[in-house]
Amino acid sequence: MSVPAEGRGSKNDAVLLRGAKTHMSESVAQRRDERPITGWRRYLALIGSSIGLVVLVSLVLWLGSWESVAVGYVFLYTITSAFVVILNYLLVKGFVAHAKREAMLRRGAIEYLRATASTGGRDGAIDGELSSLESIERDASITERMPSTLYTAFGALPLVGLIVTIYYLRSLESASLAHERRWSAFIAQVSSAGGRLGLTQRMRSSSVKRKNRFLPFAIATLLFPPFLVVWYHLLLKESAAHLRTQSAEEDGVLQLLQ
Repeated sequence: MSVPAEGRGSKNDAVLLRGAKTHMSESVAQRRDERPITGWRRYLALIGSSIGLVVLVSLVLWLGSWESVAVGYVFLYTITSAFVVILNYLLVKGFVAHAKREAMLRRGAIEYLRATASTGGRDGAIDGELSSLESIERDASITERMPSTLYTAFGALPLVGLIVTIYYLRSLESASLAHERRWSAFIAQVSSAGGRLGLTQRMRSSSVKRKNRFLPFAIATLLFPPFLVVWYHLLLKESAAHLRTQSAEEDGVLQLLQ
């Protein structure tokens, strides 16, 4: 005996809902592997620049010439960039893992909202939100990419190392800022769709006010490498804050889509 079309649709929707919940739950479970960079590693830029400055001052006092200043700056560039190699590696690796995990949650949320709308016979009620969410998903798949962590080791090379460091910092700055804005837009669309479907909890998206600061920070670093202490301090602080905020908002998504 054949199953009525309406019954088949309801059964398919139930399967999609279970699959969507599984995707979201798996994503949240993987969150335990996300930890901000702590301990001695936070001070690598400070340690490297301090050693570099000591070498620079020692050379100038010892030789007392303009050549000693030039050589000292070469050591300052090299030592500072060499010490932040580990930070670059950890930041890039952490971003890639975080973006991959978040993508799983986004797909689960989209599937859940679409199946919920279909189950209630309200397929067209959230077309605008679903279109925006799919656009966010496409944009993320294209732009949330990082250079390979394998090349971070080149940051330890004389002179060239500082260019490699700035290259990775450029990727981290642009990707992180776009990522935060995209996540804020995702939360807003999920909340709007949930409201239209009668889901009770409403969420507020975290506003992202930070602007792209790469160019002035890069210039400051090229002129005075110890400026990396400030740059990495801000990056690590913002990364930890983003993880905390997103964890709370992800819990809100799960509570909404249940």
